[in-house]
Amino acid sequence: MMEELKLDVLCLTETWLKMNEECAFPPMCNVLRNDRPTRGGGVSIILMDYLKMCAIEVDISDWKTPHSVEFLCVTVQNNYYKSVVICVVYRTKYISNDLYNLDLLFEFLCNLGKRVYVLGDFNVNYFDTNNKHCKSLCNILERHDLTQFTQHPTRDNNLLDWILSNDKSHMDVKMHDFSISDHLLSTCEILFYKKKTQCKTSCI
Repeated sequence: MMEELKLDVLCLTETWLKMNEECAFPPMCNVLRNDRPTRGGGVSIILMDYLKMCAIEVDISDWKTPHSVEFLCVTVQNNYYKSVVICVVYRTKYISNDLYNLDLLFEFLCNLGKRVYVLGDFNVNYFDTNNKHCKSLCNILERHDLTQFTQHPTRDNNLLDWILSNDKSHMDVKMHDFSISDHLLSTCEILFYKKKTQCKTSCI
């Protein structure tokens, strides 16, 4: 998949990997995982090894519990260009607490002073504009000056997989069906400044 689409970064949700389980990944890649201790879930970020990467530690001591937000955040740098923040998110069932915690997560990331890209399965249908949870999440994005760029359904007729950024540049999000998931694969291109070197990233 990464080779076919020439991806530099791949963000995965619902990896279903057991903690410390060995798994084959593409060569020439670095892999970060946050595996769920129980069955299912889990997130991962796979990066080509020519990208400089550093995991971001997020203090969740003030988060509401119980919650179902699973995430990984990294800074990514291409050569000596400015680094960006990439975060993958997966959430499922504790919607009220999850929204509160996502608000804190977005605040933390946006205060890092970098361009931020958050990709993931929020299990909130962006098309359901009358839904109170969709409205609440959109209000959170507005509060942190984040834009949601995905405009096509990602599962059936629902848009559950959002791509968010504080970068207001136009972002062309494309959909791909690899028939290995009940969600479509979303890809986009981001720029590393100051030179216009492009890096493709995706979420499934």
